[in-house]
Amino acid sequence: MSGVAGGLASHVMQYDLRPSDLHRSDLHRSDLRPNNVRPSAAWRRPLKIERRWGRFRCRTWFRGKELTSDLSSGNFTLWRRVFSPLRDEPLRILEIGSWEGRSAIFFLNFFANPTITCVDTFSGGSDHEPKQTSRAEERFDRNLAAFGQRVEKIKSPSRQGLAGRVAQQRRYDLAYVDGSHARDDVMADSLGVWSMLKPGGSIIWDDYRWGRNMPPEHRPQPAIDEFLREREGEYRLLSKGYQVIIERLR
Repeated sequence: MSGVAGGLASHVMQYDLRPSDLHRSDLHRSDLRPNNVRPSAAWRRPLKIERRWGRFRCRTWFRGKELTSDLSSGNFTLWRRVFSPLRDEPLRILEIGSWEGRSAIFFLNFFANPTITCVDTFSGGSDHEPKQTSRAEERFDRNLAAFGQRVEKIKSPSRQGLAGRVAQQRRYDLAYVDGSHARDDVMADSLGVWSMLKPGGSIIWDDYRWGRNMPPEHRPQPAIDEFLREREGEYRLLSKGYQVIIERLR
């Protein structure tokens, strides 16, 4: 490995800590997590070369998968930084907008033994070409088949899918909101996942800065900003950029 690559590797690797590696100053709020671990704040957006390294290091997880688009691998480095303290926790994950399963594949490999509920209509959105939407659900099924019962697929609009999980009194440790971009839909998704998020759990919102030239009702940002304003003091901000990540405090 070259000196530059080796230096980058050591820089990125510092975020891939196991709970046993954490300094005692990080082990507080013991009511939030087993083993007293918490996600880490990661304020700086990963550099382009860091994001490329993040894709490279987990490339084997995606060998043989049927993936026609890539809208999530640029986030892998950020997710590693934030969630490395939780890698050994048996997390319950909720994902809104799974598409072909790329982000779900990451979570299922990155964490030790998680389960994930994937909610999607599999009909695509404005980011997808018609040729991509054809048989997207079949590709998801094949891509996630190896994980067996660790994956729960809910083919449904997110409001109905979330309402069903709420009725079952589900509880989750991590929620990834990457569905509709419409303001009202994002707010409904945010309210739904918050109602099932455990204290100490985290939410990732994608596309915070998407569509800045579009009317507010068509963008995620106004909904996310309003949601966070209404819950000031109830969360800890872990990262804010194209994605927003928070930890629920109570």
